[in-house]
Amino acid sequence: MSLRGVTASIIGLGLIAMACQVDGQTTIAPAVEPPAQPAPTAVPQPTKVPDRGQTSAQISDAGHQLDGREIYATVGCAACHGDDAQGTDIAPALTGHSVAQVKRQARAPIGIMPVFSPDIISNEELQRLAEYIAELGGGHAHVRSGVSGDELIMHHWMAIIALESGEAQEAAHHVDHILQGAEGQHLRMMEKSRALLSEGEVHEAAHIIEQMLAGLDEAEVDQSAMHLRLALSSLRGEDLPSTIHHVEHFMESAAGDHHESAEQILEDLTYGELHEADEKLVLLLGQDTASDQHDEATGLDDAHDADEAEGAHGEADAHEADAPDEAEIHDEA
Repeated sequence: MSLRGVTASIIGLGLIAMACQVDGQTTIAPAVEPPAQPAPTAVPQPTKVPDRGQTSAQISDAGHQLDGREIYATVGCAACHGDDAQGTDIAPALTGHSVAQVKRQARAPIGIMPVFSPDIISNEELQRLAEYIAELGGGHAHVRSGVSGDELIMHHWMAIIALESGEAQEAAHHVDHILQGAEGQHLRMMEKSRALLSEGEVHEAAHIIEQMLAGLDEAEVDQSAMHLRLALSSLRGEDLPSTIHHVEHFMESAAGDHHESAEQILEDLTYGELHEADEKLVLLLGQDTASDQHDEATGLDDAHDADEAEGAHGEADAHEADAPDEAEIHDEA
């Protein structure tokens, strides 16, 4: 540093010292007061989080088991369907629905209706709600074209059966069918399930599908019969590839006459004989879904009825042949 710079620094320090002295006393700058602390705010008390097993209906009145009408009002059904399930501008009336239909629509809805999973309404509450709606009576007010709820829920069952058998690709096939008919939250959940299947997360994908089957009556037909039903549904929906797909799956476990009938159906489909294929599917489905005992009884009854009908028809022909001609009666008169 130059001499001039040192001199300037000394002079500056002297001026500062002089400014801090008054009447020979050194003054101290007043202490800076700390900023005022804000008044303490009320700490919100934690809200009691219900157990996952509790539903909104149970929370609303934990000491009372709600009946079907009370559950209807509590879980939000009335907001869309009306206080008496009479329907509104945004949702149809619920009259004329069976218990099974209500339960299916709650878990795996058709349309934009939200999904009511078990953590919203338990299986027991869903049963009471469905019974209440079924008892309302009246005609079925909800008419919808396109994929049916029965067909859609059947694909859910088939997807689960396929996953339990380790057939992820077959399960994905059924999920793809669901995606074609689902809407709203149902569609979004199944899109997530499909993505999980593609990623190999089979357990998580199955869990989503199982939620939509919670509390529903298990499918009463086996996988072979389901394939036949879906083949018939696909045929009537003019989806020939899916029809062939399900018939081929049926053939994998079919034997004897059933296998031969399925081969004939495939041949009809190949040559465009769709009406004949439809009739054979209906016949084969009726045979396949009946129990062995029922088949035997029905076969005996049918044979007996056929013999009686043939005998009656033969007697009628003989009676007609023996009866005099009207012209002969007229001539004799």
